[in-house]
Amino acid sequence: MKTINFEKGLIRVANKGDLPLTGESVKTIVTTMASNHPLVIEYGDDMPVVFYSKTKNLIGACLLNKEKLENEDLKMDMKEVIARYGLLSKDVCVYVGPSLTFAHVVVDREELLSVIAKGYTGAAKRTEGVDFVDLQVLATYQLRALGIPFDNITIDSNDTFEAEDLYYSSLRGDREKNTISICLN
Repeated sequence: MKTINFEKGLIRVANKGDLPLTGESVKTIVTTMASNHPLVIEYGDDMPVVFYSKTKNLIGACLLNKEKLENEDLKMDMKEVIARYGLLSKDVCVYVGPSLTFAHVVVDREELLSVIAKGYTGAAKRTEGVDFVDLQVLATYQLRALGIPFDNITIDSNDTFEAEDLYYSSLRGDREKNTISICLN
């Protein structure tokens, strides 16, 4: 189990975890202000994103796939969360991943050009004639566009496919799910 401490918040990343706690939904994002009750997301190779507001004691989580990121769901839904709860972007800490890294996210040329056209050039890669999208970089671009400081964004560098001793991966044929949880102390 990997533990990351934010000032008043705690994020635990584990292979298996607590039962999900339901919270208030803002489109794809679930939030809660409940203390000592983890907010849990089950995932395979999709990318969990969890966040904590230092000033509002609010935690939230969502599960994103390539399509949701390419459609800018993270950017739009986090913008709504920030407005709804009156958050200051500079006080929001975000943990992105683990998920498939870009080497396992092959896209067609049209998708790659769409990502580039939206201004996410750094998330678009082409190697030996194959096009890829880096989902972690795509998420980081969207979070930065909301004013969340880069220092407040932590990207988990583990690839769920490659780290078979740590994570389950549907791409490898695993049926089990991973969990990521965030809890207010």
